[in-house]
Amino acid sequence: NQGKIQERYYGIFIDEVQAFEPEWYKFCFNMLENKDTKEVKYIPYNLLEIADEHKKCGEFIPRTTKSKKNNTLYLTQKLTQGQMVLLYRDTPLELFDMDNDQLSKRLYVINGFEKKSCLIKLIRHANAQPDKELGKGESIKSFDNIPQKIRQSINVLKYLLMGVDFEIINSFCWRVLTKNQSTMIKRTLCFSNPAYLSVKNKQLVIKLPEVENNDTLPESFKQSAVTTIPIEDIGIVVLDNQRITITQSVLEQLIDNNCAVITCNQSHLPIAMHLPLEGNTTQTERMRYQIEASLPLKKQLWQQTIVAKIQNQAAVLRQCRGVEVRNMLRWATQVKSGDSDNMEARAAVYYWQNAFPTIPDFVRSREAAPPNNLLNYGYAILRAIVARGLVSSGLLPTLGIHHRNKYNAYCLADDIMEPYRPYVDKYIFDIFDNKPDCSELNNELKSLLLQIPVLDVTINSQRSPLMVAVSTTTASLQKCYSGEARKIIYPTM
Repeated sequence: NQGKIQERYYGIFIDEVQAFEPEWYKFCFNMLENKDTKEVKYIPYNLLEIADEHKKCGEFIPRTTKSKKNNTLYLTQKLTQGQMVLLYRDTPLELFDMDNDQLSKRLYVINGFEKKSCLIKLIRHANAQPDKELGKGESIKSFDNIPQKIRQSINVLKYLLMGVDFEIINSFCWRVLTKNQSTMIKRTLCFSNPAYLSVKNKQLVIKLPEVENNDTLPESFKQSAVTTIPIEDIGIVVLDNQRITITQSVLEQLIDNNCAVITCNQSHLPIAMHLPLEGNTTQTERMRYQIEASLPLKKQLWQQTIVAKIQNQAAVLRQCRGVEVRNMLRWATQVKSGDSDNMEARAAVYYWQNAFPTIPDFVRSREAAPPNNLLNYGYAILRAIVARGLVSSGLLPTLGIHHRNKYNAYCLADDIMEPYRPYVDKYIFDIFDNKPDCSELNNELKSLLLQIPVLDVTINSQRSPLMVAVSTTTASLQKCYSGEARKIIYPTM
């Protein structure tokens, strides 16, 4: 405007700083929105950081900013006009049960933003009416009748972002991506029969030996018996047969996809687990925070863990056994830093005494009589889920906050899984009540236990599959290590 810059900026990026004249700094300072010298910061970025940000989003965007109350806000996602989003009401899993017509009604295009009121405006992608005829738009009052044009607070809108969380292969095929582990869930596969496992075009190829080795069967039948599954859709693989043949390429691609591979022994119990060595882009920094964590911090985190565990155990006994739990809730309030009074053990004694009322002398032990076999198998699945979540959050599953057995390679996983155990217990209680004969861990029981990753849990006041909730917990633990937070986010019953 006549040679004068009228706009004001929250931040200014200066390239070629070595050629910058002193008077230009004053000129840039005058363009800032906030001229409080106490809040103005000069932050040098090296060329590697700048190049990295340019590769990701085509422009430099700071990872944090300050709110009006001077709280640090972390950038989680970049939204721009023209992007497409898929709306959901409670959880992304509800989208899996929808056909293409139903999904199409949930598909919207970002039409704009209202910065002062933090509102986002969206228009249904299939809308043919002119924008002016739709008016200003309205908020979503019912998902049975979503308006053509939406004008709603960005803080309450729940959505998946196209290209990040989902993609449209063609007009007949939609696919939810699994790269965003904070919102999506992957598949759990268990191989209890002989199988040949290979990989082709990033697909896990499953062949049956009895079919492949039968020369009397036609080739067309053999080809139809082959099953393929996208590698990126797999989260956990359980190898539970002595006659499974697996190629190195399968292991490589599964591990590269942050998949936990569990191996079972002849008794069909898990004995080993394979995890990636690298699971996060800033893994070195995060591991350093974890290694340097102070003893008081670890004790506080363990206190939070035990409180959450006892509270969830009390909820299970109340819901499933109708047992008095006021004593357990009182013990939960008495847990000290590091659980120095061992309230966990006191609660465990009462908990297991009432867990299986039809077995009066029940003892919880790995080698004890059934239904301990169900608990062992269920906890092994849970342990793999937690270990996988820790690796994806850039943490070492070996260095625990409480467990420190030198022979245990998954001390931290054993720590963090504690508040999740009651969810597995509750599920096994239901199985045992309906199928009291569990002396043999057969395929039917194992198939039921493999549903543990998709059990509904409540975390952050929202329902979520257990595997997704674990990722939330491990991410919050990493923030505790780095000093960004002081509390681990655990599920509550």
